[in-house]
Amino acid sequence: MKLSLGWIMTAIFMWIRIFGLDGREESVLETAVYNGLNHVLTSCSVAWIIFVCVTGQGGFVDRFLSSKIFIAISRLSYTIYLIHLIMLEGVFLSMDDLIDHSLLKAASNILLVFPNISAAFVVSLIFEAPTIRITALFFKETNKETKADKQE
Repeated sequence: MKLSLGWIMTAIFMWIRIFGLDGREESVLETAVYNGLNHVLTSCSVAWIIFVCVTGQGGFVDRFLSSKIFIAISRLSYTIYLIHLIMLEGVFLSMDDLIDHSLLKAASNILLVFPNISAAFVVSLIFEAPTIRITALFFKETNKETKADKQE
């Protein structure tokens, strides 16, 4: 019963977050309440999903979020974030005119994603992969030393 109630509340919170002010004229009070609560509702929804997945009650959501493809994506996501900031800074600092909001400009900004992911992959191979290996070797030696100390 509690599990079902949690999922229902999560679905309602996410629906409010996505479609709360969509397609209608809202008052200042509605906008203020929405802007004040939307991040809280999203945080509660994500917290519930994390909680049920950690406790083993997530079902297909847990299986989906635990799939192997997300391991590679999670390792690249922070690097993508850092490199994307550098790329955007380069693009914006190289502009001579004001930003025009056209479909062509939006498409060219979206196309920055592909070199961004490629650069993040290379940076991850150069810096992150060796660091992970060194850390694994260090902790493997520490575990061996601990086991050897216990045996004596």
